[in-house]
Amino acid sequence: MRMSLPSGRDPVKQSERDAGFSRPLRSLMTRGGTLTRVRLLLIEDDARLAERTAEYLRDHDAEVDIVGDGVEGLSRATRGEHDLVLLDIMLPGLDGLEVCRPQRQTAPGPGF
Repeated sequence: MRMSLPSGRDPVKQSERDAGFSRPLRSLMTRGGTLTRVRLLLIEDDARLAERTAEYLRDHDAEVDIVGDGVEGLSRATRGEHDLVLLDIMLPGLDGLEVCRPQRQTAPGPGF
């Protein structure tokens, strides 16, 4: 995903470029004026897919926590410890839609 401004200026700050953050994750990394890594919760029951996805995201400077079922995923997602949740639809326990619905009602926004 590439973001551009109408003026053609690059929205990424020089300090972020200097820090070596990867482009897809940069826009989510400023908290209180301080650059931090994106914290992702990956809810995926396929262990191999989860590990490969997490490896890719970690290679791009993200912190990734993996949960393998919907019940634990909902519990972890409601704690507010993550910037973004990546969610499978077909999960044991609760399916992805059942995990997502209460989150979207209480905290609608781009992170879920």
